[in-house]
Amino acid sequence: MDKKRFKENLFLVSFGIILFMLVINISSLYEYFTTIVDIITPFIIGFVIAYILNRPLMFFKNNIFNFIEEKMAKKGKKLSNLLSIVSVYFFFFLILSLLISFIIPQIIESIKILANDIPTYTEKLQEFYTFIVDKYGIEKSDILKIVIDTWNEISNKFFSIISNILPQIVSVTVSLTGAITNFIIGFIISVYMLASKDFLLDKSKKMFYAFTPKKHSENLMDIFSKTNQTFCKFITGQLTDAFIVGILCFIGMSVLKIPFSVLVSTIIAFTNIIPIFGPIIGMVPTVLIILMADPSKAIIFIIFVIILQQIDGNFIYPKIVGDSIGLPGIFVIFAIILGGGLFGIIGMILGVPIFAVFYYILSNIVKYKIKKSNADKQDTMFKIKK
Repeated sequence: MDKKRFKENLFLVSFGIILFMLVINISSLYEYFTTIVDIITPFIIGFVIAYILNRPLMFFKNNIFNFIEEKMAKKGKKLSNLLSIVSVYFFFFLILSLLISFIIPQIIESIKILANDIPTYTEKLQEFYTFIVDKYGIEKSDILKIVIDTWNEISNKFFSIISNILPQIVSVTVSLTGAITNFIIGFIISVYMLASKDFLLDKSKKMFYAFTPKKHSENLMDIFSKTNQTFCKFITGQLTDAFIVGILCFIGMSVLKIPFSVLVSTIIAFTNIIPIFGPIIGMVPTVLIILMADPSKAIIFIIFVIILQQIDGNFIYPKIVGDSIGLPGIFVIFAIILGGGLFGIIGMILGVPIFAVFYYILSNIVKYKIKKSNADKQDTMFKIKK
């Protein structure tokens, strides 16, 4: 017992010393951490690309090239995997090429038009204001005048900010070059990850079982499986839903002849990846963009987006994502707010599946405790009766 207590006390003292050293050297540790993150950034990008493309890869492998495995045994498995990888990256490049050749130039053109025509948009807003005042007999209030004057001041400051930012373009270009380089390296790494997926999974499982106590290994493996399932369904569902909403938004805006349809639809699609609050976040800048070009169309756009989000929330989203997360609505809101407060946009997106995993673990622990408690009560009652 003395030896056991000595070991426990020694462990506590050692842990305290290590924790104290970590706290007083937190700035140096942060620098080391950021350096390590910078080094492994291509691997993180590669893992993310491979993880997203794994689902369509399995679709090709199980539904299109599965006949090759049935006919050619071992060689068929390798050939099926190779053809699936080639098909996935072909469609990946195809979508990327469409984005670069069609959407991005139109977005850039829309931004140029917005920047060049700000004085014209200000005049249109003033005309719209005068029209409303004359038609409905509203007295010209000082508040509306202040709003217009403030808008003029904002537009002037915008141009001054742009002129001040120009000298920093060089540094931004360097950062962008580094980001592109990391993406290219990460893309290459993702190919190797998908090609060696079975090998990597097999080795990872063996290492896991080798270094994990047997009594905990099955439970931890169940948690890993649930985590993978939750993230996979959530990310795939959110991206698919965002793509559909973006396409429907573009079609609707084209029919209603609302300006900047490509730019606005892209913003709506990207913000729609964020659950619940995404549509609201996307509506704010897009309404301002349309308001500058044509105030009357902005009202039509607001009505259209509200209808579109109702269709998405009641028909499209439940069919694509459904209840795959297994998280009650109140916890979804809590996860989004907490994740957004801690890690910004990324936290708002990934906060839901992360919280869903913790909710799953906690639910299992509660069920186990209740089951054990009931079993103990039954044993006690049996002894009393006996």
